[in-house]
Amino acid sequence: MKQYAFMPLIILIFLSASLYTLSADYFIIANENVPENKIDRQRLRDIFLGNTGNWDNGGRIILATLRRGKARDSFLSDIIGRTSAQFDRYWKEKAFTGKGIAPKILENDESMIDFIASNDGAIGYTDTMPEEDSKVKIIKID
Repeated sequence: MKQYAFMPLIILIFLSASLYTLSADYFIIANENVPENKIDRQRLRDIFLGNTGNWDNGGRIILATLRRGKARDSFLSDIIGRTSAQFDRYWKEKAFTGKGIAPKILENDESMIDFIASNDGAIGYTDTMPEEDSKVKIIKID
């Protein structure tokens, strides 16, 4: 009987790990010339809220976001801590008051990858992993 005492705990750990893996509904991508290869959540949040405008090497950050979808909702919830409507409202106010340039809004992963590849300093997210030769790189979240 004692050998089964830990079974609920083992099942709980397995389910938690599975749910964590499933919750990664997006990839952070950047132009291949962006100096960072990994970034912590707070810095990523600051970047997407327009509180940080330059990369560590002084290059300008160009933001891109998807118009809708699971990747957008997951990214905004996980990293920014806001809903899609809250994020849109935030950027409308910031842009209207001249305190920032709103992110480029793209329709799908393909247009996101093309935009990121074509703009030095660009960063965004997708729900599919880009191909290796796409001139974008995946940024790891610390």
